[in-house]
Amino acid sequence: MRFHSKPTLDTSFLIDLIRQKPEAMAKINELIEVGIPLFTTTTHILELYRRAFLSASIHDNMQEVLAIKMLLLISR
Repeated sequence: MRFHSKPTLDTSFLIDLIRQKPEAMAKINELIEVGIPLFTTTTHILELYRRAFLSASIHDNMQEVLAIKMLLLISR
């Protein structure tokens, strides 16, 4: 039986994507190009929502969270 690891993107990486940090953008593009499914957890998504609601730009950050959420498969 073979087990394949699935990359689970954590909160800090997802925040780097929202901030469009070059290293995070390059890595996400690399994973997408290779066709690797991208996972995160419900906890990481909840942390992003929490940070968005606590930010000065709630609407903009909520849009970023929604965009990221559309790219990912969410595991429990």
